[in-house]
Amino acid sequence: MFYYLPVYKYFGHEGERAMHPVQTYAMYYWCFHYFKRIMETFFVHRFSHATSPLSNVFRNCAYYWTFGAYIAYYCNHPLYTPVSDLQMKIGFGFGVVCQVANFYCHILLRNLRSPSGSGGYQIPRGFLFNIVTCANYTTEIYQWVGFNIATQTVAGYVFLVVAAGIMTNWALGKHSRLKKASAVLPCVLFFLIRGYPHFFYMRNRNTEFIRSILT
Repeated sequence: MFYYLPVYKYFGHEGERAMHPVQTYAMYYWCFHYFKRIMETFFVHRFSHATSPLSNVFRNCAYYWTFGAYIAYYCNHPLYTPVSDLQMKIGFGFGVVCQVANFYCHILLRNLRSPSGSGGYQIPRGFLFNIVTCANYTTEIYQWVGFNIATQTVAGYVFLVVAAGIMTNWALGKHSRLKKASAVLPCVLFFLIRGYPHFFYMRNRNTEFIRSILT
């Protein structure tokens, strides 16, 4: 709506907008992400009622539509200042790679459940799950990091922080459940490397490896 329709004239901005490629690619990226989510819902995910009750539909729609409108308003604004072409390509390129990785993570998780949605809590193996407990959440977070590298809006970063917080909470819960089922003691790490925060979930046998990173 904000991309195609002249809604900004109702906010006091008259005249034609000069659309930059980053705004067009941002719209494509956003639509591709949620098209992927919808297709995964129908053809990939196997839900149980306990984890995905029907009432979540209304809450999720309100959450995504609100943030979608919030980000679209600023990303398509007539006064929006685009990033450089190089930064745009790096951001969207990184984001697309993460989206593909996220899809593959969902395929691996799908294979842990029966068609009825049962299967309990099983430890996922392979691909990024060999080093990250919740690789699906990790790739989800980083695909929005890529989006924000390319678009650079405050609204986008607010969405990133909120989404990362929600998925972190989910991951901690899943991490705790999987830890009870695993002989390998997983670790949840939050630390600084050269002043930059890094957050991920690592399944690790060697505590000396952790000490070597932290020192």
